[in-house]
Amino acid sequence: MSEPPAKTGPAPGTFRDYLIASRGPWYGFLFALPVLLAYEVLELLYRHSGGGVNLADYLLTRFLTALGPNVRSQALLVILIVSGIFCWRADAVRRGEGRRMQWSYFAGMLLESGLYALLFGIVVIRIMQMLFGNLELQRNLGDGGYLFKMTMSLGAGIYEELLFRVLLMGLLMLLLVGVGKRGRVFSWTIAVLFSSVAFSAFHYIGNGAHPFAIDSFLYRCIAGALFAVIFACRGFGIVVWTHALYDVVVMLTVSDALTR
Repeated sequence: MSEPPAKTGPAPGTFRDYLIASRGPWYGFLFALPVLLAYEVLELLYRHSGGGVNLADYLLTRFLTALGPNVRSQALLVILIVSGIFCWRADAVRRGEGRRMQWSYFAGMLLESGLYALLFGIVVIRIMQMLFGNLELQRNLGDGGYLFKMTMSLGAGIYEELLFRVLLMGLLMLLLVGVGKRGRVFSWTIAVLFSSVAFSAFHYIGNGAHPFAIDSFLYRCIAGALFAVIFACRGFGIVVWTHALYDVVVMLTVSDALTR
């Protein structure tokens, strides 16, 4: 009779095991999946009405959209399945040790993301004040009702994190570490800085772009850097939910305050 596989990591259900598992690609993929599905449903409604929602979504899937809405949906489904298989296979070590899915971890990931989202704006503004003094932050939330703003928030959470953190930072790390043979600390620093500036500049291009202002540009640079740190330390799923929830808080609470 074969012996059960030995568990070399922390015991399941412990805080250390939660930190390791929740940062991994499989838990991150499953955790981010509801944000993607909710956005795609809402975006489909706006697409049929002739509207567009998220520029990062457009940049990443424009070649699919040109083939027709049905082809786009089918291609996204294939990409989603392939990505899911890749993330599942990346979890092979945990499965090889006989570890079962800890579904309670997703509740912890949601609470963790919510905490980051609530503190996010406070931390960014505090960093701005420390570095640049008191700058007057101009907020441009755009037009549209609550449902439209919810769609924008979900799209920013999933597609902007996919574009700037997964793809851009991943490419930079590949070039710096894999090709350039640079150290990981140096490479991470360059990847964080470059992706953060690109993330901020991204909000000032395209139709419906925000008018450029130095205070909002710096704010988004710092926000991009914090998102990059969360991605590096806590993984894709948590940074997606943090970004989406933060945008929801800003979109709804600030817009409410402006209308009073």
